[in-house]
Amino acid sequence: MALTSRELDDLKPLQSETVKQMLGFSEPTVVAAALNCISTGYDMKKTIDQLSRILDGSQAASLAERVHILYEDFKGKSRSLKKRRKDKEVEESIKRRKYLEEDEIEIAEIAMVQTPAAPPKPKNTLPNLHPPGSQLTPDKARVYIYTILNMFYPHLNC
Repeated sequence: MALTSRELDDLKPLQSETVKQMLGFSEPTVVAAALNCISTGYDMKKTIDQLSRILDGSQAASLAERVHILYEDFKGKSRSLKKRRKDKEVEESIKRRKYLEEDEIEIAEIAMVQTPAAPPKPKNTLPNLHPPGSQLTPDKARVYIYTILNMFYPHLNC
């Protein structure tokens, strides 16, 4: 009967309301003890023993009975909610798959459309021709090379 924290959080307000109806006021200690009994899997007798430490015998017996009935109802509803949630997730995954398949078809159609190719650029066939807009002329290159040589090899005096 191990309950998840989500199930305990969902069951706690219901247990609290049951305790409030039973005692006439809300008592967090009793609610915590009842939830502990349910989550650890105690049977009716063991739950009555645990609750009788806090309440008198008749109140403990009737509260234990209500707690177990409430848990059984909750467990049944929880299963149906899980099943509905699972069915909904399956439907959503099917919708996603259909949507993705439609997108793949559209992408494939787009890829099949041929775009006009740009005309090829003319190749530079002349030897030693500098491309237009080039800012490094042979004279400037020579000056840079001599400057670098003088920096690293000052004894050459170029």
